[in-house]
Amino acid sequence: MTQSYRHTDEDGSRSEGHGVFTMDPDRPDTFWYHVNSMGLPPEAPARASWEAGTLTVERRSDRGTARHTFRVDGGVLTHAAGLRLGKASEFTTFMTTVCRRVPEGASIPA
Repeated sequence: MTQSYRHTDEDGSRSEGHGVFTMDPDRPDTFWYHVNSMGLPPEAPARASWEAGTLTVERRSDRGTARHTFRVDGGVLTHAAGLRLGKASEFTTFMTTVCRRVPEGASIPA
């Protein structure tokens, strides 16, 4: 499955990202992968997990951990992203995006 998104902050600044989800054919019972380009060279795939209908992807670096969760309820996809930097024990949500299908051919809001 592919994903393309654009997020606009309250101050009007925008960020865009693109992702690919795929099943690991050698371990279909284990996890999915998400690759996020964000206009930079692709990073190594991150492992993800399913729990209670939510797909959770965590990407770790020397700065901390980014967590993305994806859930579909009633045909609406909600993507939330949070960061846990340094020695922090909790994640701080920095983005929540709600996606709804639009009819084919409909204009996409700017």
